[in-house]
Order: sequence, then structure tokens, then C-alpha cells
Amino acid sequence: LFKKSWLVGAAGRLAGVPHTAAAVVISSDTPRSFKYRMAARHLVDSWVLNSTAMLADFVAPLAGADRRRVVVVPNGADAPVRQRSREQVRAELGIPLDAPVLGTVARLARQKRLDRMVDVVARMPGVHFVAAGDGPLHDELSAQARAAGVLDRFHLLGNREDVGDILGALDVFTLSSDSEGMAAAMIEAVAAGVPVLTTPVAGAADVLGQEPLAGRIVPPDPAHIAAACSELLVALREPHRADAIHAACLRAASHFSTSRMVGGWEQVLTLGAAEYGRRHQTVGLAAGTPLPDGAAA
Repeated sequence: LFKKSWLVGAAGRLAGVPHTAAAVVISSDTPRSFKYRMAARHLVDSWVLNSTAMLADFVAPLAGADRRRVVVVPNGADAPVRQRSREQVRAELGIPLDAPVLGTVARLARQKRLDRMVDVVARMPGVHFVAAGDGPLHDELSAQARAAGVLDRFHLLGNREDVGDILGALDVFTLSSDSEGMAAAMIEAVAAGVPVLTTPVAGAADVLGQEPLAGRIVPPDPAHIAAACSELLVALREPHRADAIHAACLRAASHFSTSRMVGGWEQVLTLGAAEYGRRHQTVGLAAGTPLPDGAAA
């Protein structure tokens, strides 16, 4: 991002563009280099993060910068359309209707750490895992699943247009990444009524809230993920689970819809980050959240 912000910010200044804005979408993308810090201070007017959890690490290297130019507009996503039944999708994938199914929607890239899920499936006899998405690690993950003896339960589907149908076939949505911003796929899963189990990436706590049946955050190792998946699969049999998941769906629709995200961005681009932040002085799940007074800047 620092190259883009440096080049586009400089071009904007030379062209007399009145307002430049940059989106930071992954928690590991912080202004550690000199060029990135210079762009943050002098070339980009508004920095928009997609999770409050990213604020402290992003502003820490920016001593002397105007902290009012850093705001949060949470990611937004809506529940994908479902066109086929759970039974139809599982039949297509060759998964028994009564089998526990974990799954995700993700690029098959190193950041997503789907290698952890190979180990998780190996620790959970009878459990299937489904990944919708493609990427450079497809062959490597297939080889790992084959070596672990779980290739018949580890389904790499490639890119799919029917994400809503895939989510409908899952019991638990998993996010095993090392780093994220606020994962849109996780928001989609919650909005679709699928419980989420995730590593402690940025944005997870904001999206999942406090309802354990709607989602859980676990340490990023296969043993903890497998144990938590087993516990969640048992908990989903509880009679009040439908109420908890319905509440999570409503919360996702309220706080993390596409329309709310677009509205936040429109305000940043028209008002500028400083004015936008002044108008949104709440912390947490607001459409935008200014940098807290106690954060380093």
C-alpha cells in the first residue's frame, strides 16, 4: 500500500486534486517504512481503516501526524442469495447429509492459513471441510490433505458463483487466517445465519459480538480450532440456538451491511476524515469511528 499511496498521493498533489483517501484493509499493513510514513503525513488526506482493532498499530509509527485524518469505516457485506437446498448442495459435493461440515470462502493464499484446517480435519474423524475459492496454494493444500489421509473429506471447490448455497451447506464457517482487516466473508457468513469460528484477527470481535452460539474466537493453532469446533457443533444442538443466530443475523444487517459501508465512505469522501470523525464520536460499531484520544499518534 505504501507504494500506491506515495505514487497516487504525489500525483494528486501535482494535479491539484482536493482530497485523496486510502483504504487500509489488512491489519499487517502498517506505515513502518519511511516512504509510507511520509505518504501518511503529507500526501494522503484521509486514511480509512476497516476495523477499530487496526487503529493502534496503524497510528503508532506516525508520531506527529494529525490523528483526525485516520477513521474507521467497517466493512460491509450482505447475506448471499441461496437458490438450492442444503441437501442438494451436499449431494453435489458428495458429503453425507448427516456429516458435520466446516467451511470457508477464501483465496487459497498463505495469509489464510488453510493448512491449519488440514490438521483440524485430521483431528476430527467424520468431519468434512469445504473451501470455496482458488489461489496459488491449491496443489499444495491438496498434497497436504492427501498426506494427512483426509483428501476425501477436504473439498477444494475453486471459485464459485453460488456462495450463498455453499454457506447454506455448512454447520460452521471457519476463518483460520494470520491477519485480516474485517473479513467480508465472515460478515457474509454471520448474515447468512452460519456460526463462525475464527482466529483472533482484526474485526472478529466487532462482528461476532458476545453471543457464543453465533461465533467464537480461538487461538490460531489446529488443536484449539479443532476443540472449539467440536464444542460449537455440540452447542448448536441446544434448543435456543436459533434465537442466538437470528440475533446475530440482525446485528450483522444493522452494523455491517453494504449500504452502511457505502454510506460511510461517501461521507468520508465528501466531508473529509476529520469532519467525518467529528460527526461520529461513538466508539465500536458506528459507521465510522475516530481515533480514540488515548491512542498513540
